[in-house]
Amino acid sequence: MAFCTNCGATLPDAQARYCPRCGAPVLMASAKREAEQKTFTVGPKPKLDVRVRTPGSISVMSGAEGQVSVNAEITEDGNIEYRAIQEGNLISVWSRTKTWDPLLWGSYVFSGGPRTNIKITTPRNTDLDLETVTDPISVSGISGIISLETKTSNVRLKDCAGKIAVRTHTGSIDLENVNGLIDVSDTIGVVNYSGSLAAGSSTIRTTTGDINIALKGPQDLFIDANTVVGHIVSRIDLAESKYDRGQYIGQHISGKLGTGRGRLALDATTGSISIQSL
Repeated sequence: MAFCTNCGATLPDAQARYCPRCGAPVLMASAKREAEQKTFTVGPKPKLDVRVRTPGSISVMSGAEGQVSVNAEITEDGNIEYRAIQEGNLISVWSRTKTWDPLLWGSYVFSGGPRTNIKITTPRNTDLDLETVTDPISVSGISGIISLETKTSNVRLKDCAGKIAVRTHTGSIDLENVNGLIDVSDTIGVVNYSGSLAAGSSTIRTTTGDINIALKGPQDLFIDANTVVGHIVSRIDLAESKYDRGQYIGQHISGKLGTGRGRLALDATTGSISIQSL
């Protein structure tokens, strides 16, 4: 007996294309294959290079030392090229759509089309280079050189450390308990950051979206915050602080915490900036 995955109603037969109760399309069971899983043995400080150029997400979390486990859930695998290979201490995972033929894509009305969702566990000390097109990236418990980019979705990091670069064109960016140096750019979306920044240069920029900063513990930072259209609110006392009106209706605030050895530049074209301590 088949059931609607949207409302749970019993379907009249296995060939039903729409649910008789809610009208939702019925996903074809044959559209999804079993998850493909590979486990690789790695040395200290491995690197992951993951490119999902079909719709689909990437999730990475820390796991056992000396081992990288890659689990790929693939929908409409007949129209997807997928590989997961090892070259020394580098694990490369790659997925792309074979064809964008509109006649073929018209047949995906029920399954939603080709998709690759990738889940990875890796040692905590791992360098990451991750990219998606339409779906989120999430990383938890990783320390290293981390580069993340998605075109039209969200990025979330939690309990990470190192030198971190994040890019998204449309979506929010959440960095929770992230320590080290950061370089963040978001065209349309909100950026939330909490953690402790190292000495060096860190930057957060948005074109349209707010920036919310929560700093943990003692900091040695020179903070320079600027908006073109938007307010700046600092709930921490900055030494040698300066305040100026922006070019239009924005604001500019600068000042330092501790010795000011590090630098944090905050720039929101259209959006507000909030700075506070945890």
